[in-house]
Amino acid sequence: MMTWRLVRRDTVIGNLIEAGCDMPFLLLRFTPEPGWEAVRPRFEALAAAVGGADPYGGPLVAAVKALQELELTLEDVEGREASLRVWRDCFLHIHGADAKLRYRRGSAGSEQ
Repeated sequence: MMTWRLVRRDTVIGNLIEAGCDMPFLLLRFTPEPGWEAVRPRFEALAAAVGGADPYGGPLVAAVKALQELELTLEDVEGREASLRVWRDCFLHIHGADAKLRYRRGSAGSEQ
């Protein structure tokens, strides 16, 4: 079972614990930390864009770009996987306590 820490620079945003799989996504349980409130609106914008009338159009592109600008990183708490840059090396959706993660093992870009 994987456990991830979502961080932005030195700020912990939250913790994610693997809860299952719905291929191609890992299903996770998200527990927010104090840094969450600063980034929550951008994840909410992503959720709205995905569920919106034009799920592949401008709102989705804008939401992804806004998340990329945050330079968030997922760190494997156990150290088995390299760090992942969110919305560069992996797809991460957070909606309340539920999250979905999609990445290819060994594809971390922070090593590059």
